[in-house]
Amino acid sequence: AEGPALHVGLAGLARDGPVEEVPRVELDAGLGGEDLEDAAALRLDDARGVDFTTLRRYEELITGRAGDFYFYQSAEELPASFPLLNVKYTLFPQRLPAAPEGFELFYDREIAVYRNTRVFERALVVLDHEVVADPAAILARVRSGSFDPSRTVLLEEPPGPVAQESGPGIPGADARIVVYEPDRVVVEARLPRPGFLLLLDNHYPGWRAFADGRERPIQRADYTFRAVALPAGSVTVEFRYQPLSFRIGAVASLLMAAF
Repeated sequence: AEGPALHVGLAGLARDGPVEEVPRVELDAGLGGEDLEDAAALRLDDARGVDFTTLRRYEELITGRAGDFYFYQSAEELPASFPLLNVKYTLFPQRLPAAPEGFELFYDREIAVYRNTRVFERALVVLDHEVVADPAAILARVRSGSFDPSRTVLLEEPPGPVAQESGPGIPGADARIVVYEPDRVVVEARLPRPGFLLLLDNHYPGWRAFADGRERPIQRADYTFRAVALPAGSVTVEFRYQPLSFRIGAVASLLMAAF
């Protein structure tokens, strides 16, 4: 597929869903690195990332190992952890003889695009948790092929007292992303009882979480993702990327301006 032709197919994906949604795609065999730029220009996330700097845990989640510079560039089958990748579309140079199980053909012109009909939302309310101190054991669980991230969140450390806070319970559990930007994500969550907001984005230093304006700790969940313990009720959670280096730089700039 040529770059401009691929761009036409990707444009349809960018229009398929709510304005605040940033669909995650997977560019499969035969579609190379230049296509990542086309996807990024249309606010489409590639599950493989946008450059060659990847996170070890994310590589291990997908392939079971780390250190492959071109990890998951071309795969013969979907990884066992595919449900956790929040991939809504897979792209191929041409139409497949048969759609993979759980997928439907969405676009078939310059390229073939298949939509995942079983995709998990990027933000999930998960009411139950389990603490597993061994990261290797968590990796094995999430790569088992039967792990359901919407039922139980796996944590490496206890969540602390916030998970036991009580509030006015409401029927049902729901999470909706209302803002998604490179350094800021806002999610509206509803919980019938204390639980967790699971964001299927990588856990990374510098991210902070605020629930109704109050800072909450972000825990590593399901091996490489982010979870925030929340009380029952309606809560607005804001994730901000504010690494310490940014804050030190801001203070230094103010001090210099003062002189």
